[in-house]
Amino acid sequence: MKKKALTTFEQRAKRIESLIRCADVYGLNVLALLRDEQPDINLVKQVIKGPGYSTQVLTKDWHFEVEEQEVFEKEAHLKAICEQIVFASYVATEDYLIAKFKEYYSLAKDIDPPEVEEKHLEVNGIFLSGQENIKRNFRRHLDIRLNKFNHPQVSVFHEAKWFHPESCWEGMKILSRFRNGIAHAKDEESTGPIMLVDAYSAFDFCRRYALLFDCNYDMKFYDGVKVRFENA
Repeated sequence: MKKKALTTFEQRAKRIESLIRCADVYGLNVLALLRDEQPDINLVKQVIKGPGYSTQVLTKDWHFEVEEQEVFEKEAHLKAICEQIVFASYVATEDYLIAKFKEYYSLAKDIDPPEVEEKHLEVNGIFLSGQENIKRNFRRHLDIRLNKFNHPQVSVFHEAKWFHPESCWEGMKILSRFRNGIAHAKDEESTGPIMLVDAYSAFDFCRRYALLFDCNYDMKFYDGVKVRFENA
């Protein structure tokens, strides 16, 4: 069971990267139209083949003029793709935490992993739907305070317009609100303008969070080593 949760997360991250690649190709074509130029076919081919992206994924100030940024912020199709990238990134991360709870719970309670299913959890009053329930059960049953896990390498891009959490848990709460807004189609929950660098920053945050959470707490449950990044 060890590493299964992270492996599943990484598989989903690969699919999210496909969305990022689609948004990158689409954005390059929109920019070419905006500048009345032919798309850079060689660059488009490189993005499609991978593993890299164009610079618009990593920076907007170096890639766009101010007027172009304003147009891209209102580009409906690109915004929709970017919203789905952020949505999928958070959902994958929350599902990862649920899987890690079950993994660590089976170790802490000495229960065979297959037995830690919904029926067992429900009988024991453990509900894992929603961020606050996940946080509560990590603390109550595993003595892990999710709001205190704050690895310094879980960072965001400076140019991201709306996603600048001061801690890992604040970042998770922002993304949870975003997810709920998209899931329930609440315009009032919208982040406003969102560009590819914003979406990629949120994706990279989630990817780092899962990887470093795994490293930090696996040492506690598998090696008996004191965790390093609570209250960091």
